[in-house]
Amino acid sequence: MTGLTDVTLDDDGDLTATATLPGDRVVAVLSEPEEGTTAELGAMRALVERALAPLGESHLLAADARAAEELAVEDGETVEVALEGVIVLPDAKLVLMYDAPGQGVTVFCALDDQLAVAEVELDEDDEEFEYEYELEGDGDGDESRSFATMDELLDHLSRAEASERGAADADAENGDRPA
Repeated sequence: MTGLTDVTLDDDGDLTATATLPGDRVVAVLSEPEEGTTAELGAMRALVERALAPLGESHLLAADARAAEELAVEDGETVEVALEGVIVLPDAKLVLMYDAPGQGVTVFCALDDQLAVAEVELDEDDEEFEYEYELEGDGDGDESRSFATMDELLDHLSRAEASERGAADADAENGDRPA
């Protein structure tokens, strides 16, 4: 790391800065003080610099691969991710924040004490993310449809299942048995 620049401490005690990480990756840095404590710029800056110092290119490449793996699509096509920021927790643990351009999702990779990826979490922006689902067609092939949110997709699937069950129940009442 080449040091922090544009370091500020807001009224809530949150430190924001810019850092250049190994591989010339310029990222935003955010650190919040432990709840119930008063932050001082010098102490917060020292905590962030100490936490970022051992972060090497090998750690970043491993996290890059893990973030992309979380977004991999079924046909094996990889999704590009870009390291946008680092969150330094009060206990000096790091969370890397990746953007997946065009996917409407942020990937958070929490690192453990050895700077290996310990946990990965996706934060989807339902306004931009599109879920594609292959629907069974009417015999002329499959139809593909996009849904703006995962909730819309699940609602559609629930309605389709209920409709199929209703049709099967009606057939059974009329004496028709499924083949």
